[in-house]
Amino acid sequence: MLKREQPESIEAYSAALRERLAGVLPPDKVEEVVAETECHLEERAQELRWQSDLFEKQAVTEFIPARKLVPGINRAWAA
Repeated sequence: MLKREQPESIEAYSAALRERLAGVLPPDKVEEVVAETECHLEERAQELRWQSDLFEKQAVTEFIPARKLVPGINRAWAA
């Protein structure tokens, strides 16, 4: 079994999330989900800046992997 590497930046995480949601949700909903996720990641990165020298990489590492986040998002947007 191949281990998938967790992205190390908000930009890379957002790209992975967009890729996994493409064709699953309408494009405007994909962008809505990505924008909200980016806000959460940016908030966490800012918290880490205040607490220590850890930055964006740590925030993304701690966040739910995109592959695990997508099924929940799909269920939430299902008809």
